Amino acid sequence: MIELSELKVVENAFLRRNTEYDKPSFYPFIERNFSENKLFNETTKQKFTGLLATTNDHLAHNVVLHKDLTAIQKSISKKDLVFDEKAWIKKMPLVRQKIERELGLRFTPKEISFCDSFPASSKNLEQRGASAITVFEGSEGAGIYFLKRRVDMTSTAIHLIHEQIHTCFSQNKDKEQIFMEWFEEGLAILYSLKIYYEVTSDMKTLQAYRSRSWIYSRVKPEWDFTKRYFEYMKIISRIFLAGGFKLLTQLQQLYLSKQREKINTYLEKIEDGSLKITYIPKNDFEQFIANYGVVIEPEQITPLEYRIVTTLKKPQTIEEISTAICAPLDVTKNALNHLFGKGVCLVVKENKIDINWRKQDLFEKGLLKPIFPMN
Repeated sequence: MIELSELKVVENAFLRRNTEYDKPSFYPFIERNFSENKLFNETTKQKFTGLLATTNDHLAHNVVLHKDLTAIQKSISKKDLVFDEKAWIKKMPLVRQKIERELGLRFTPKEISFCDSFPASSKNLEQRGASAITVFEGSEGAGIYFLKRRVDMTSTAIHLIHEQIHTCFSQNKDKEQIFMEWFEEGLAILYSLKIYYEVTSDMKTLQAYRSRSWIYSRVKPEWDFTKRYFEYMKIISRIFLAGGFKLLTQLQQLYLSKQREKINTYLEKIEDGSLKITYIPKNDFEQFIANYGVVIEPEQITPLEYRIVTTLKKPQTIEEISTAICAPLDVTKNALNHLFGKGVCLVVKENKIDINWRKQDLFEKGLLKPIFPMN
């Protein structure tokens, strides 16, 4: 069993539950306050206690933060604190069979190691955000390596499959063959998600993984490996809708026969709109893939504006709102002016304020969210 870092434990809980704060804006706070270099333990629990104590006031951004931190803390259980790597390594023969079936290729799985740091030749990948790497045939220390401090309950099992897929491709290509990052990474993500789901029937982890990829695409720097994977999977999802796994298999054959330009025409077709949607998903997993790129961005407001909207269960005067959110009257008026300008609130009869009916559905369904203010 590998004990997980406090960052990965908290991140897992964060990904698997809804938050009041818009998640991409909130993630940097999680990353700043919880470390991948410290295990989740009593010190982490004390850290939660301290954060909750410092946010227990009437300031709008702290009211929302206190609620989110409390929900995240309560959702962490003992089973989230360790990853059973031995159980997953025992599943690798089954994983190998499924990879060979999906890709139609034979390969020899690589040895998997969980380590404190990558081999010296791959140290720069560690610094660029990679949690796992494959050192290919012909190189010193060939194998698959996972950083212990980045092991988690959301992505590591999926990445165990993902890296074996890269191994399979590497053993079925010439050494001189070009690596098309968007295509091979996209396929590796797709098939690792598919095989993980077949082995576990765990859709919640797939959804958390997708949320992780989306958030990383928004918050990670350009040099970080994890930033672009969500985009690669969106492309693969779009191609999937044009022809299902049959089309992806045809493109894989073109890839292995070095016909790079023919594959890249699909990027052009997506861009110019000529790639038609013709494939109808046949099961839950295929529907998940079809929806991969459908991330509905919430309308974003400030924490103070959000606090005002949450008080409007019925129309209220400015004075009543000011009292309810514990804010000075002039501050409340200023925030309301912004909400009027955004079309979120309006004045109804007797000078009372109400949420605009055009925005009420978005608010009730979590599509009107506050942005964390301290990025």
